[in-house]
Amino acid sequence: MRAVQISVGAENACAVSADGSVYCWGRNNYGQLGADPNTVTLSNIPVKVPGLTAAKSVAVGGDYACALLNSGSVYCWGLDWNGQLGNGSTPSSGGSATPLLVSGLPSSGIAGISAGDSGACVYTTSGALWCWGDNIYSELGSGVTGNFSMVPVNVSLSSVTKLAVGSGIICAIASGSAWCWGDNYQGKAGSPTSSGTVTTPTGVMGLGGASNPQWISTGGDTGCAIIAGGGVDCWGWNNYCPLGNPTVADGAATPSAVNVQGLSTGATAVSVGFLRACAILTDKSLACWGLERYGGLGNGVTGNDLFTCTPYTLTSLGSVSAVSGSGYTSCALRTNGSIACWGSGNMGQIGNGATADATVPADATPW
Repeated sequence: MRAVQISVGAENACAVSADGSVYCWGRNNYGQLGADPNTVTLSNIPVKVPGLTAAKSVAVGGDYACALLNSGSVYCWGLDWNGQLGNGSTPSSGGSATPLLVSGLPSSGIAGISAGDSGACVYTTSGALWCWGDNIYSELGSGVTGNFSMVPVNVSLSSVTKLAVGSGIICAIASGSAWCWGDNYQGKAGSPTSSGTVTTPTGVMGLGGASNPQWISTGGDTGCAIIAGGGVDCWGWNNYCPLGNPTVADGAATPSAVNVQGLSTGATAVSVGFLRACAILTDKSLACWGLERYGGLGNGVTGNDLFTCTPYTLTSLGSVSAVSGSGYTSCALRTNGSIACWGSGNMGQIGNGATADATVPADATPW
């Protein structure tokens, strides 16, 4: 079996196979694997999500997931406390193990999807942005009242080409600039730390002008972008060096983007997890930096308070086409369609048949 796309959430992960099926593994306390949580509490190997065919991509959030189908429809399943399934029904503590159609989206032209802790967004081929779920930090824009929305709302940002939804925050690339809004704890929205909540899309400090960002990611209390020329710039809370820059004090709030040491050129994609990040380089290798806890950097080292500011290349992975990280777990999609994961594995989120941490990349079965 060959995978074509992956996404990692809080304690589970999902992948789209070449035939358009969706497979998930890890924790299933709210049906986020597409299985009844009363009978299946977790799976340490990928299981097929029933009822989904012709999937284009999958996005995993906090105990829920969403899939974009080739038809343009979006389905979500799992936890629904804050309307993150987007189907207009009253949120419930149990959620749904059955994928539910997100209501109110454009009938065609959905280009991409991203899911965060408690809310998700899509953007269209025309650059319009639609989001649903949590609104505690005004993630849905200043014009939306209430703590959440059970249906998608159109966010006031146009010409969107990339999207990243995180923990109480949304970031996007639009009109050649990087924008973030929502929770700005420790400057993770790229705005002055005096701004506790950023209620409208606001440009990330330090990424203006000629930076021309090409890729954006947010995780935990950190954001990163790939700028013109392939450099990686990061901002937010530098606790355990997820900014990858040793000149920034450990634990410093850094709302203005700084360059990751050794990655001023040559990066093509970046993914931010909790207090760590990884970037794919032009030679298809993967480099990671930040907190080592649970083996989160995949370099064979583990320790609750160990970290590295210098990107470490995971040579054992071989050629990588995509990477996704969330919480303390990361997964990489190799160019041959196989998947390897590392980091925290207590809920089976490594996908290798075990429920143990992996300090080096371990192949997910049966990819």
